[in-house]
Amino acid sequence: MKAPPPRAPPPPLPDLLIPRSPDPPMTKPPVGQAEGKREQVEAMFDEIAPRYDLLNRVLSFGTDVWWRKRAVAFLGEALPFRPRRLLDVATGTADLAVEALSLKPDEVVGVDISEGMLRLAAQKLAYLRPGMYLRHLLASGTALKAWLFAAIKLTSPQFPVAPELEGAVLEATSVLEAGLQGQARDHLTRVVSKLLASGAALDLKRWVAAVDLTADRAGLIVAHDLDNALALVRAADESSSSVPVERRVQELILYSVSPAYLAIRLFRVLGLVSTVHVPSPDRRRARAGVEEA
Repeated sequence: MKAPPPRAPPPPLPDLLIPRSPDPPMTKPPVGQAEGKREQVEAMFDEIAPRYDLLNRVLSFGTDVWWRKRAVAFLGEALPFRPRRLLDVATGTADLAVEALSLKPDEVVGVDISEGMLRLAAQKLAYLRPGMYLRHLLASGTALKAWLFAAIKLTSPQFPVAPELEGAVLEATSVLEAGLQGQARDHLTRVVSKLLASGAALDLKRWVAAVDLTADRAGLIVAHDLDNALALVRAADESSSSVPVERRVQELILYSVSPAYLAIRLFRVLGLVSTVHVPSPDRRRARAGVEEA
């Protein structure tokens, strides 16, 4: 019985599919191979980034959540005024920066030497955008559908709802009726009326996937390192995204050579550390109002 002939090597990628940039390469050596102390620390945090939040919760027995709240409360008591800008040094995955939003600053700036940590921070912050926060708040498709139908029923009470969703929709409707008043209620009514008038099909699965892929893109923009971003996607838990890992990898590679991403890189200024900016909820709402107008 003859052995099968060896497979031919795959053809090389066309030049157009290989990202080219005037920036220096940012791929870092793995832990143990970095030369300086700074590089060793950076490589270590890049490697543990996918498990960092989980390790924080487990090793601190959940007290990391308490100390962040206490630290921000102490800062608020010590400041005689509302801060305009806060700086979070060694921000990691931006948990403290997000908690600091309770002080209502105009902006929180986080800096860190680890591109891997900042990628996860950017991914986390992407879900805080006004148009994407529901994906973070309502993780399941059933919950999203129930709240969407509840918002529609506030404007059109005769809107039909499947029997298996009636209980969840009724509960969500009562919360919206109690919590939405004045301008917020009027804004929701306008948005729902526009949606119903368009007659567009509602594909929540596609919307959820688009939000998750957008969060991956935000991480790549901040990390500025495709190899690092792909490694973190592959190391992530399958339940962390509605999109399979294989598709996330494919979409991220395609985005890394897209005109939109390359245009962003043209305006990026490389420094010793990288930053993430967390606008306050008030500023985000103001921007959303300007965009809508």
